Amino acid sequence: WARIIALFRLIYYGSYHPALPVLRYGGGLFRPGQEEERMPGNAVEYALAVFENPENAPKELNRLEVLRGLRIATYEASFATVWATLTTGVFLMGFALWLGANNVVMGLVTAIPTFAGLIQIVSSYFGERMQSRKSITAWFSLLGRGLWLLILLLPIFLPRNLALYPFLILLTLSYVALNIPLPAYMSWMSDLVPPDHRGRYFGRRNMIAGIVGMLLALPAAKFLDFTTKQHSWGHIGYGVLFGIAVLG
Repeated sequence: WARIIALFRLIYYGSYHPALPVLRYGGGLFRPGQEEERMPGNAVEYALAVFENPENAPKELNRLEVLRGLRIATYEASFATVWATLTTGVFLMGFALWLGANNVVMGLVTAIPTFAGLIQIVSSYFGERMQSRKSITAWFSLLGRGLWLLILLLPIFLPRNLALYPFLILLTLSYVALNIPLPAYMSWMSDLVPPDHRGRYFGRRNMIAGIVGMLLALPAAKFLDFTTKQHSWGHIGYGVLFGIAVLG
């Protein structure tokens, strides 16, 4: 961008340097914007001045900022693993069965995450037009995980036979919300991680996330067995696990 601005100014003002003699061409197309021209008729000139101002140019992250971002992304993956471990897989299936799901409902529970991913076709189109990938990722991730607060409250306020279908609705909304920012998040991470360090970084990041998942799954399963098999505290057991997942 700086070279384009320099070229346009060279064409407009010309150059009298003996090594680069260029006649002054002028022309409104190459005329630099003037910030003092704020009148309605000079809106284009003012917009050009703001656009040409070096202070408004995109700023690249320095090395320390990149390293800090990668470190935060690793922490984020660890906390995301807490949520994924406690709200998917055997815990999700166990909760659906505890609510009284039959084979058809279990098939729906299995299919909902896959069908919710189709929203990425639409969200990727609008994500490219968003000014901040951070905001769309943060808000929709918060919404998607926050809906599990309602899910953990279902067995407390509704009988189990009446909580099943509200659970399916909330589960669908949660996965849709979580899939909306996924293209923006992947693009954000692609820009953040240096190309020559991606394999090493994501390998280390996934290793840490995997360790977190392994350390969490067994105690959570033991706790759930204690509350559902040894006592009739299923709503407490699943509520505690889902609450920890939301906090993660």
